[in-house]
Amino acid sequence: MATGFVYIPDDTAIAAGLLHVNGEVANLRTFKEAAIRKEYQTLNYQRQTISNRTALLEKHLGEVSLKTYQAELEMVVFRKFAT
Repeated sequence: MATGFVYIPDDTAIAAGLLHVNGEVANLRTFKEAAIRKEYQTLNYQRQTISNRTALLEKHLGEVSLKTYQAELEMVVFRKFAT
């Protein structure tokens, strides 16, 4: 049994709703892009800091190793002359 009901969509209201939703999505996208960009910059800074710190520590390790080796040689020579 047909009741004679015919749905006529309100295109103006639908268009306004879509416009509102599209605006919210654009705002969220902009916010998320900025957050991702900030996190990416932070990670790059931390990566560079770690890389620089590693290079510096390796340099210090080489210097300390050389000084330790020289001190051991001097200790051997000292012991030979002390006895």
